[in-house]
Amino acid sequence: MATSLGKRRQREEDAQPSSQSHGSTLFVSNLPYDVTSTDLQTTFSDLAPVRYAFVVSKNGSGESKGFGYVSFSIKEDAQTAFDTVSTEGIEINGRKLRVKWADKKMDKGKFESSKEPIGKEKKREGKKQEVKKQEVKKQEVKKQEIKKQEVKNRRKRRSLKRPMRVVPK
Repeated sequence: MATSLGKRRQREEDAQPSSQSHGSTLFVSNLPYDVTSTDLQTTFSDLAPVRYAFVVSKNGSGESKGFGYVSFSIKEDAQTAFDTVSTEGIEINGRKLRVKWADKKMDKGKFESSKEPIGKEKKREGKKQEVKKQEVKKQEVKKQEIKKQEVKNRRKRRSLKRPMRVVPK
C-alpha cells in the first residue's frame, strides 16, 4: 500500500537539494561588515582548498553587504566545508557564519531582458534617455552650424573667383 505525502512535506522534500544537485560554491551570510575577501578565503582555506572567495560590496561605496561566496575546486571539498560549518560553526569577529549552497548563475541576457526596471532604476533609465536626447540635439546643432559655415565658405570662394568689374570713367 502506497502512502501519500502531504503537500507541505512533499514541498519540503523537493526543496532540500540532493548532494548531486549543488555545485562547488557556498553562499556565506552573516559576515561582519569589515571582513575582506582575503579574510573569507583564509578562513575557509583551513577547511579545504579554496579556488576563490569574495565578499559582495555595495556599488560606489565599496562597503560590504554582509555576505559573500566561496568556491572550492572539488564538490567533495565544498561538501566537507558545508558540513563542518553547519555542524561545528565558524565565527569571524564574534559573528557566527551561515552557509547555504549557492544558486546556479543565471544567463545574464535572459535575466536582464525579463527584468522590468522598478523604482530608482526607472528614474535612472529615464535620465539616461534624456541625456541621450540632449546629446543627439547637440550633434544636430553642430551639423547645422557646420553646414552654415560651409555655405559661407563657398560664397567667399565664388566671390574671389569672379573678376572685378571695372567701371568706365
